[in-house]
Amino acid sequence: MVDLTTYPMGTYIRPTKDGNDWEPTPFLSIMHTFWWFFTTATTVGYGDYVPTTTAGKLVAVFTFYLGIVLVAIKLTIVQGSFRRHYPEWQKSHSI
Repeated sequence: MVDLTTYPMGTYIRPTKDGNDWEPTPFLSIMHTFWWFFTTATTVGYGDYVPTTTAGKLVAVFTFYLGIVLVAIKLTIVQGSFRRHYPEWQKSHSI
């Protein structure tokens, strides 16, 4: 069992990676959480913050796939605009 006197009141304590001990979460603020979300959603995944619980890992997988879909949608929109406007630009800038 975890010794609650070790951690200040309000600290979220999670299981360690190996599951044998407890540690405070690295998500110390909303900004830390945004950093994790954007590095996971853009598939960069630096590994500085990692989920250890099953629920956290499921959220990470969902975030990963959501990021792939969001990036694909943006790239499709940019590519469509480029395809529509590039021939006109090329005609106007031909030598």
